[in-house]
Amino acid sequence: MSTKSAIETQSQPSELETYFQQFRKHIVGVDQTFQSPYGQKKIIYKKPVLRDKIYTETLLSLNIARELVPQLRRAITPAKYDLEIHVDVGPLGPTRDMIKEVVGMVNGNGFKAKTKPDSWGASSVADKHT
Repeated sequence: MSTKSAIETQSQPSELETYFQQFRKHIVGVDQTFQSPYGQKKIIYKKPVLRDKIYTETLLSLNIARELVPQLRRAITPAKYDLEIHVDVGPLGPTRDMIKEVVGMVNGNGFKAKTKPDSWGASSVADKHT
């Protein structure tokens, strides 16, 4: 009969890790759990990803546009109101690979998408709020 054993070692935190412990405990979600359909789960902090930021900004813009455009049509004119949604993607920089999917998301919801450098709204507003 064979038995397996595992040896677990815990290294001491570095001086830098020890210093930052005082700040880490104030991060929302650190050492917290939530009740899921699969039982108690630990909240895992993950570093923000640019794709998530762009999608979040675009979805917020789409949600506002879906509420705003019908109100504008009632208040101004029942004719089609062409609202442009300025998205924070452009041909230069790390978002260039996302242009087709983000523009497709906006166009698929019935709105016209503007990308950088023509998306002055995204360049001046989104970067300050997300």
